Amino acid sequence: MQFYKSFIAQRYWESKLVSPNIFWIGFLHPTRYSSATWLLKGTFPLPPTPSRRPFRENQALCALLFLYREVLGVELDSPIVSVRAKRPKRLPTVLTKSEVQLLISSMSGKHQLMAKLLYGSGLRLMECIRLRIKDIDFHQHQVIVRDGKGLKDRVTVLPDAAVQGLHRHLRRVKLLHEDDLANGFGGVSLPYALAVKYPSAQFEWKWQYIFPSKNISRDPRSGDLKRHHADPSSLQNAVRRAVKSANINKHVTPHALRHINVVSCRRSQVLCGAASCPTTGIVSHPTKNQSEYKTLNIKRRAELATA
Repeated sequence: MQFYKSFIAQRYWESKLVSPNIFWIGFLHPTRYSSATWLLKGTFPLPPTPSRRPFRENQALCALLFLYREVLGVELDSPIVSVRAKRPKRLPTVLTKSEVQLLISSMSGKHQLMAKLLYGSGLRLMECIRLRIKDIDFHQHQVIVRDGKGLKDRVTVLPDAAVQGLHRHLRRVKLLHEDDLANGFGGVSLPYALAVKYPSAQFEWKWQYIFPSKNISRDPRSGDLKRHHADPSSLQNAVRRAVKSANINKHVTPHALRHINVVSCRRSQVLCGAASCPTTGIVSHPTKNQSEYKTLNIKRRAELATA
């Protein structure tokens, strides 16, 4: 198991992906059963119960295939046969313009700013939470998303309605960073091996998170006390409270703000970081006026919409 952990650590997986894989490997490994040949014979020990969740079954299957093919280098003689539960196709929650206005106006502070970025820039929840100072280009009205879904970088628009609030927020964050430096902290976690290559970069202003945590915490990798980014559950709870306050009778999550009105499939695919046009079509719907983005309270640059 330790070898497996070190192997996936070399793949730079996120912790939320590592933990489920380790769980399934420990739970379904052949050494736990009387016969160690069940996998090679093509059986899969997950009982077909009504409460079985399809994505968990896929997760377990992928963990096993990764163990044998990538880690152990063993190619299976026959495919794994299992009675798979069919994964349902769900339609996303799409808010109307008035509902978006009510939702954003019911929020305040940094959570309202996050909601504007999610809606105006088409960011995912963790993409917004992990934004750093250097990822915002005010002159070109751009937001650079680093290591997005599939470890891909992309450039999206910075909504004009969020610029002034973002400037005010960054002034407060900078005062917090200067106070941390004065108290002997001020460091931040850096991606990959940049902390080794640039030891002093963790204290630089450009590497700080735009939405830092309220508390200093210990970095699990280095063991040093640093200020991490904000907890994503804080925005999720803020959206839940805003939905209740605005009396919106829909199941709304932060990801629902990403379901924006779009002009063209290709333009939305680039800005939102979708893998394909069918994926973009699921999370968006076209506007009546095809020459501009029709969003409420979030102004987009006309040249981006008509390019």
